[in-house]
Amino acid sequence: PPSLSSTLKPEVIVDMAVATPNLKIYTFSKTTTWKWDEIAIATGGKFFPLTSNSTEMYSGLIEILDDICSPAN
Repeated sequence: PPSLSSTLKPEVIVDMAVATPNLKIYTFSKTTTWKWDEIAIATGGKFFPLTSNSTEMYSGLIEILDDICSPAN
């Protein structure tokens, strides 16, 4: 059988995510080669680099929580 990565393309994910009301995708990744940044940005979410720096990772998580918990969202 075909692998998931050969059948599930970033463009398909973007199309499905954009068509889903009130969905924002936030991604953490060491690389943008699978277009994690484009998927996040297309939905109004955000891409965060995945690092071993706990302060940076915590800051990214807090930014997500601030965004999703704000009254405007």
